[in-house]
Amino acid sequence: MHNSERLFFIPEVIQSSALDCGPAVLKAVLSGFNIDASYELLREYCHTDIDGTSIEALENVLTDFGLNATQLLTPKEHFLLPEAEVLPAIAVVVQPNGMPHFIVVWRIVSGWVQIMDPGTGRHWVTLKSLQERLYTHQLLIDESAWQQWVTSGEFTQLLKVRMLTICNDADWAQSCIDIALQSDDWQSITKLDAATTMTMKVIRSGAIKPGEQAALLLNHSYQTPELISPDNYIAEPEGEGIVYMSGVVIIHVAGKQSSTTPRSNEPSNDCGKAKFDEQSVTPECSILQALMEDGLLHPMVVFVGVLLASFGLALEVVVLRGLVEMSQQISLFSQKLEIMHFVLLFFFALLLLEWPLAVTSRAIGRRIEVRIRQRFLEKLPNLGERYFNSRLSSDMIQRAYELRQLRNIPVLGFNVLKITLQIVFITIGLAVLFPQGTVIIAFSCIAILACTFATQPLMQEQDLTFRTHISGLSNFYLDALRGLKTIRSHSSGAAVRIEHERLLVNWVRAGWRFCASYEHVALFNFLVGSALTVWVVLSYVDFGGDASGLLVLLYWMLYLPQLGGMLAENVQQYPSLRNRLIRALEPLSVPDENTTWYPQTSNSEEKTHIKQNQSHGAKITLNNIDLELTGQRVLSDWNVCIEPSEHIAIVGQSGSGKSSLAGLLLGLYKPTNVGTLVVDGSLYQGEQIHKLHQEMVWIAPEVQIWNQSLAANILYGNDSQRDVTPTVYEQAELIDLLNQLSNEQIDALGECGGMLSGGEGQRVRIARAFNKPSPRLVIMDEPFRGLPKVQRQRLLRKAQLLWKEATLIIISHHIEDTKDFKRVWVIEEGQLCEDDSASTLLSDPNSLYTQLFQAQDNTQRSTLQGTQFKKFKLENGKLLED
Repeated sequence: MHNSERLFFIPEVIQSSALDCGPAVLKAVLSGFNIDASYELLREYCHTDIDGTSIEALENVLTDFGLNATQLLTPKEHFLLPEAEVLPAIAVVVQPNGMPHFIVVWRIVSGWVQIMDPGTGRHWVTLKSLQERLYTHQLLIDESAWQQWVTSGEFTQLLKVRMLTICNDADWAQSCIDIALQSDDWQSITKLDAATTMTMKVIRSGAIKPGEQAALLLNHSYQTPELISPDNYIAEPEGEGIVYMSGVVIIHVAGKQSSTTPRSNEPSNDCGKAKFDEQSVTPECSILQALMEDGLLHPMVVFVGVLLASFGLALEVVVLRGLVEMSQQISLFSQKLEIMHFVLLFFFALLLLEWPLAVTSRAIGRRIEVRIRQRFLEKLPNLGERYFNSRLSSDMIQRAYELRQLRNIPVLGFNVLKITLQIVFITIGLAVLFPQGTVIIAFSCIAILACTFATQPLMQEQDLTFRTHISGLSNFYLDALRGLKTIRSHSSGAAVRIEHERLLVNWVRAGWRFCASYEHVALFNFLVGSALTVWVVLSYVDFGGDASGLLVLLYWMLYLPQLGGMLAENVQQYPSLRNRLIRALEPLSVPDENTTWYPQTSNSEEKTHIKQNQSHGAKITLNNIDLELTGQRVLSDWNVCIEPSEHIAIVGQSGSGKSSLAGLLLGLYKPTNVGTLVVDGSLYQGEQIHKLHQEMVWIAPEVQIWNQSLAANILYGNDSQRDVTPTVYEQAELIDLLNQLSNEQIDALGECGGMLSGGEGQRVRIARAFNKPSPRLVIMDEPFRGLPKVQRQRLLRKAQLLWKEATLIIISHHIEDTKDFKRVWVIEEGQLCEDDSASTLLSDPNSLYTQLFQAQDNTQRSTLQGTQFKKFKLENGKLLED
């Protein structure tokens, strides 16, 4: 299968979050080749996390789904040449905020490029505008390989095509290339390519036209290379045998893979197969379902009202015409007064009809919004931790905010219906008034509407660009405010001002282009509408039409362009509104959290998992456990058992896999291979995870502190208590904080505990854990961060004493705090390297534990005893020299 079998229009797929452009372009490309795939499956398969998706992961997914996908680095000037044959492709562009972004470049038609941008949808752009957005990547490559390519027929043929756009003289272009190839090195042909690029830029700027003069400019630039700016070169030497190449990174999709055996439309691995047939939730279906829940009475009433209001517009002109004719036939003032009363009553009735229509349509919109929000509240508890951990908090907040757009859907729909009916009634009225000119009238109406709709994509593109620059400025302001202290402390104000100026200039230019385009489009539509109106009026006069009919004809024809513009504006609002609603409604289409990771076991297998007599602590067994996160192996080959009520300390270098192990025990991650995690004799999945969570304590810096009172934060998650006992405050050493608050039941702690210091926040988290009655499993991941050594060790002893019957696991970078543990695990590169008591490990000078302990001790000693540091201590808010 080749590119000829792809769809002409690439399916539109809008990314569900700010980080999902990778899965969105995958879904669009696969659908463009008639391959069905679940969006959430793609998201999981390409390991989308808070860092987004890598281009290598996209290439692997496309290949696994049966497409010929190849990652290429091609010169920017070659990418959009039809002769290069690299479309369709996934390309990287730069957003106004400087961040990279994936798009699909689908096909080129007459100088226009069809792209699918996951952030904005499918649209057509010019070659120049797309080329300006492409991200330029630089790569070091072998000089011999580079020379072989630039002197090949593939490169020189594309160079010749570009030179022919400068001067349509094949003999001249070929002779230039032959002269450049006579050189022994690759720099001569690269210099010719750079001269061609520079000349094409001069032509695009309008300073010179293609032809002989442009050819002379290219020849002169080639012979005088100092005239060529460095940005025109696609490669430069970088040391001996190395070339620094610049170009665009793309994934070229050549079509489906040819195979003698039918290939499934899903990846070869088992990742997410259960979710392969997932059905997406479209805004139209969600709105229709919410509308049906309240019945069709109100929509039908509004529809009848819109029909009457639209018909009333057509009657306006009839009434006015009758008024003109009757005013010439009657002379009594009383009769004229009665006619005026009738006209005023007619217009008042139309106005009175508009008011309930507007109120009812907005009421329908509010009810739809309430229904959808209710579904969200029902759905949120069924979404897993992985879903929220892989999305930015700001993105989720924006989705909740975008739900307000639901109330505008009925208003927009009824407006479109009303304007359409008005255009239909006016067209019928014109045909009845001037039957001899029915064809002329129909052509004029169609032409007016066609011109209006044809110019809307240009306005939409300009408006989208303008809004994108506004978004870039907003992100810049937010980042600047967040990093204000850092900017000032590093004296980076000048760099920030330069960046701000660049963004501001781009925003002003985009706004200027949008305003200029708007004025040009308005003038064009006005001229077209006026010309067609004059044509219809002159034809009416030629056929002997009367003066009153001419007035009606003129009024309707001049009103048609205005209605066409209103209809186009309303219709063009829907794609943007729909795109935002797709993002907002995406959580409704996500499958409920499924933590049943292991296949159903047979009766004989279940006998091996007979529940043991549960002591107070939990027994945990890891059998052949591996774990992969974001495509990286973080835990490998774990076979270990934790006995009930055992206390274990876990140490290791940063990034060794300690917190990933904690996430596995919390039930946040699914083991990668066929290994099993068994808790109390049962497979750790589904209901078992939920049950253990009720009997678990987790202390970590990322545990949320709410903008509520101190007491409310400590009681959070413990519905069996109403008040915090004084003992909890004493155990967590929060008496000093308690004394600072006027009322621990009222005073809020700020967003994410913003009113607290780092150490105070940790002690609040510890107090919440101490308040948990009789936990069976305690997981402490850096629980004492921000606390001094003496207080840290004191709180640890309290925790060990309080939870002596529970299974306790503590992860710490403070090795000295673990030297009294009877069991210590040392993790390195995701593997369990040492498992013994701290005293035994310390007695072995070659153990990793001893090395970590001595390295940390030496660092502390050198810091405290070093003469280059002046020592201070902070007591009661005062800085004292030690």
